[in-house]
Amino acid sequence: MSAALLAGGVDARADELHDILDCGPATLRALALRIEASAGDMELIYRETEIDEVWRWVDVGLGQAQHVRAAPAVIEHWRQLKAEVMRIHDLIGIDLDRDTAVQALRALATQLESAA
Repeated sequence: MSAALLAGGVDARADELHDILDCGPATLRALALRIEASAGDMELIYRETEIDEVWRWVDVGLGQAQHVRAAPAVIEHWRQLKAEVMRIHDLIGIDLDRDTAVQALRALATQLESAA
């Protein structure tokens, strides 16, 4: 087992692009760990790409909520989630503010856990 595999099987290797299979709290926390471990420009491009994938999953959730005509509060939840993920994306890709992005990802993960 690689030293980059942390307790719970979280893969913190920063030198690879990782598949993003959902937009849940565990995914957001793992992404935060990889952002912290990212040293070079290419690694940050990988993280930005992974955040793009989180955004796509959120967009799918929003689309499904709208399609089934979910309660307005549910649709608004997905809209706010989408906006926050885009803000985090920009923190990495535009502002180059890794620390704030990590904090925001962890806060978002906690928020999602509380809402569950």
